Amino acid sequence: MSIISLDIYANIAYYLIMKYKTVGEYLKANKIRQREFGALIGIHQSHISEMVNGKYRPRPELAAKIEAITGIPLRTLLGLDNEEEE
Repeated sequence: MSIISLDIYANIAYYLIMKYKTVGEYLKANKIRQREFGALIGIHQSHISEMVNGKYRPRPELAAKIEAITGIPLRTLLGLDNEEEE
């Protein structure tokens, strides 16, 4: 039996975490309705719709919850990645 290095596990984990870049992408790929996702994280479907359309950014506490479920990085959800590019 061979021993797999931790680097391989880290690379796999990174891929899984970075698999989705937006909430809309996550919902579509997993065939989850906005209403269902909203109920899961405790906000109205209209806020999910606004988030998918780039009109709403979640507060840090909610973004952390979304990150835990979707794997989308907290910085991305909070819009901090975009600020560096500007």
